[in-house]
Amino acid sequence: MKVRYDGGTDAQVRWGSNDDPRKHRTKGEIYTIKAQEIHSSHTKITLVEFPTFKFNAASFTYLNK
Repeated sequence: MKVRYDGGTDAQVRWGSNDDPRKHRTKGEIYTIKAQEIHSSHTKITLVEFPTFKFNAASFTYLNK
């Protein structure tokens, strides 16, 4: 599954103690999801390209499902 990084906000990073994608991702770049953790109020994603980080899925747009 592919996603596009759309940018992140402080609130998205803080929600659920996510890693900060603004330090590691380039806005508009396409990445591949390795894993998802679905919680009651947010989803964390791990990317194939950066497998040691967990990001709030709200910072990304799903391109295919």
